[in-house]
Amino acid sequence: LARRRLDPRIEAVVERIRGAPSATATAESCAASAHLSFSRFLHLFKEEVGTPFRSFRTWKRARSLLHYVTQDSNLAHVALDTGYPDSTHFSHSIRQVYGLKPSDIFAGSRKLALIGERRVVV
Repeated sequence: LARRRLDPRIEAVVERIRGAPSATATAESCAASAHLSFSRFLHLFKEEVGTPFRSFRTWKRARSLLHYVTQDSNLAHVALDTGYPDSTHFSHSIRQVYGLKPSDIFAGSRKLALIGERRVVV
């Protein structure tokens, strides 16, 4: 699919989150960086991206854990590395996004080979 053209202010925020999904990117700080009021930022973000800011940020953060699934990592360390304040919050968010516990995702992903951004079964 062709990439959608976003408002440049929203595009900058989307790229900021894509580039560092574990960083603390609050809606307030993103609104300020886009030179928009908080309410206008939230409205424009949803209009442009098609999903609310918090949902987008949650999805990108949860998706970043996939970079760790082929490593022999401690889940508490993965939680902190991916930007969650603690393993309980991490586990709850991952279950909400994927419908699985993080430990189940890791257990079922040990035989994946990481090739760039794609994963293939070996």
